[in-house]
Amino acid sequence: MPPMPPMPTATLPPLSILDLAPVVEGASTRDALLNSLDLVRLADELGYQRYWVAEHHNMEGVASSATAVLIGQLAAASRRIRVGSGGVMLPNHAPLVVAEAFGTLAELYPGRIDLGLGRAPGTDGATMRALRRDRVETEEDFPRDVMELQRLLAPATPDQKLVATPGAGTNVPIWLLGSSLFSAQASRESSTIESCYIRPSYATRAACCICGTTASVGKRISWSGTPRAGMESNGNGKTAAILCSLLEP
Repeated sequence: MPPMPPMPTATLPPLSILDLAPVVEGASTRDALLNSLDLVRLADELGYQRYWVAEHHNMEGVASSATAVLIGQLAAASRRIRVGSGGVMLPNHAPLVVAEAFGTLAELYPGRIDLGLGRAPGTDGATMRALRRDRVETEEDFPRDVMELQRLLAPATPDQKLVATPGAGTNVPIWLLGSSLFSAQASRESSTIESCYIRPSYATRAACCICGTTASVGKRISWSGTPRAGMESNGNGKTAAILCSLLEP
């Protein structure tokens, strides 16, 4: 009999983690932040591709509100894995402030920082007003703010009056996060913006993301792929982290 052909080796798709730094029952905010540092170290060792944290405010069980500060600590605690936001709620911030914060991170950890942007406030109305003070910002301003942020992260031109330092020339990758086709449509208009689809999971009140790959980002987002996620539970019903597969379409 002819020899049996070798069995194909199963390969896993690239995996990434979306973390909310949850404050679990009986633990402190400090415990939550230290847990995130432990988790990013483990993800780094296991070969995960990205580790993102989300901006939320005035939520007792979520410790990732100072997103850029936490990203800096996560990057310092790891060696290889890309770290970033999933995402920063851009209507809460001036584009210059975001460019300077993530430009700083990019200078300290070159080639490892991602900037995911959302257009929702990420909180309730009263907290939103506390964050923005007198700024009048709506979701309709989001595309304009994204374009301004792109310009601030690109190399400065000789006639540019507003320059982000740090920030200019870092070209931090921008991901547009969304639960509708808006982000995909917006990314199509720019060759440098990537798009990430958020599929809500109402049973866990969490979210799974499937992101455009290098073949599709900025040009075409394919929705033929199937998002898959594994939920890590902390034992009391709250989701500790969301493990997302970034699948080729």
